[in-house]
Amino acid sequence: MKKTTTALSCKAPTPTGSLLLAASLFTHASLFAHPETLDESTILATGFSTGKEDTGLRVNVEDAGLLQDIGIRTLNDAILFSPGVNIFSSGGNGTISSLFTRGTESDHTALFVDGVKLTNSRVFPFPASNILSGAGIHSGERIELLRGPQSALYGSDAIGGVLSLSLDKGSDHGTNRAWLEFGSFDTTNSGISFQGQEGKLSYNSFVSWNQTANDRKLNDHESLHAGVRLDYSISDTTSVGFTLRVLNFETELPPLGFTPYAVNETENTVYSVFIEHHLTDAWYTKLSFNGYQSKFTNTGGFADSLVESESQNVSWANRYTWNEQHETSAGIGVTYLDTTNSGAGIGKFSEQSESIYFQHRWHVDGQFDLLGGMRYDHYDEGESSTTFRIAGSYQACELAKLHASVASAFRRPSAVDLFGFFGSGGNLDLQSEESLGWDAGITLDTSKTSSIDLTYFHNEIDNMIAFGPPPTYTAMNIQEARTRGVELSYRATFLDERIQTRLAYTWLQAENLTTGTRLLRRPSHTLNADINGKITDKLLLGAGVTWVANREDVDASTFARIDAEDYATARLYLRYQLNDSVSFNGRVENLFNQKYAEIDGFPARGTGAFAGITIEW
Repeated sequence: MKKTTTALSCKAPTPTGSLLLAASLFTHASLFAHPETLDESTILATGFSTGKEDTGLRVNVEDAGLLQDIGIRTLNDAILFSPGVNIFSSGGNGTISSLFTRGTESDHTALFVDGVKLTNSRVFPFPASNILSGAGIHSGERIELLRGPQSALYGSDAIGGVLSLSLDKGSDHGTNRAWLEFGSFDTTNSGISFQGQEGKLSYNSFVSWNQTANDRKLNDHESLHAGVRLDYSISDTTSVGFTLRVLNFETELPPLGFTPYAVNETENTVYSVFIEHHLTDAWYTKLSFNGYQSKFTNTGGFADSLVESESQNVSWANRYTWNEQHETSAGIGVTYLDTTNSGAGIGKFSEQSESIYFQHRWHVDGQFDLLGGMRYDHYDEGESSTTFRIAGSYQACELAKLHASVASAFRRPSAVDLFGFFGSGGNLDLQSEESLGWDAGITLDTSKTSSIDLTYFHNEIDNMIAFGPPPTYTAMNIQEARTRGVELSYRATFLDERIQTRLAYTWLQAENLTTGTRLLRRPSHTLNADINGKITDKLLLGAGVTWVANREDVDASTFARIDAEDYATARLYLRYQLNDSVSFNGRVENLFNQKYAEIDGFPARGTGAFAGITIEW
């Protein structure tokens, strides 16, 4: 139900006008198979459950179960439903992926899995790129992407934003699901998930397995992905919880030019234990211990290599609600990291860091929201950092809300930046990369079931690390960059929620101010569009399109800068409910067999058809 407001009234579009607007955006929208509320909550924006439309921050929230219903199976594809992002892979499924949020670097978006931070700039290559490339999504999971500088709450590596994949707490309304899908490229996708509540125990778990030969020889990919979350209510005020997730991938990399054949294997184990307690009706506190173990093995190529990382974190978060308008949150944390990298000749590297943050939120329902916060990060190796964040929204009238934010962020040098390759090119005096960014925009509720958001963003990045001239190729803080652009998102339901639509479009300018050149692989235009409709009570049909245009890349053979090709791909999908428990699913990806490469020299897959069944109980 929409919140009431005391703001001035705006004239609302007529139902006919809204429908015409939807028709004009038909080829630009992205859709869902089930009704989707426009005021869903976000956890990522503030660290606690908050109305997504209340805060001035720009965050995209997805229900993985709904995405599964329309044939979205991977984390890569799920991310593209948000404006402001690009994700490019070196070929088919399972190959290394790079996420560019608002035009920033691929290591400028922090990744959290079940509340555990997996992105650590000291680790190279960092686990996030491998998880992006291979992770599937499952019913009972929440996917959130928070855009803009976010170090004031999440520390290093959040210059572009923060991505979170997490299991929701199980409930007595949860459903169990099993699925089996076959298709092109010798693809098999299968899994089972359980959600529910038995007395004081809530549970949410899944296991899935995927294999594909992709569209090139010697490019097979296999993945095993499993997770569990348990919550136990000790009393009305206290509960304890546990999460465990395993993400194991193996991908063949076919030879390219003079680069020999190789096999990449990734093993990730992510865990957390936590206790939540309401000290009073106003004071909520959470103590957690979490961490991960990651092992990345490359066999073949120019040389075998092994990167192993292990991290543990202890954190204490608190929120105090003063009244209906004011709440304060604060927390502290300690993190330990150990990593080795045989490919760069780096032995065991260990580091400890401590952090403390504070934020306050002033919210008047239906009128305005103001959020401010700071964080201090201290490291036993290298410089410390202090960052801030301010965000606000104002209900200008019943149908229009203004929003804006300004924040700072940083990314620390990696172990390779510090120590180089086998002792050459490193620089122990490097400073952290730093950014200052802001955004501003307006959200229009064009009807009770449709909304448009238009946001302008601007981010300045200083002290960017690059390797200097020969013969030493020493890493130095020698570059500056600027990214700016416009994000447009639109979502709506029509005809008693039988038609679902949503649009995600981004116009982007990403420049290296030091060299006077564009940042590579950042397209000027990105659009993701999709629409579905319930043709009957049992049959749902949908279609989608992705368009990427005007970007630069590096030639895979000559390494010269080139104008990368534009491309557009289309997809069709259907879901037919055979009975109350069983449904048939079908989809066709890259419908028109578009020949393209997200990264030059690594062709994407051609047309693929997939079909399977889903059982729910």
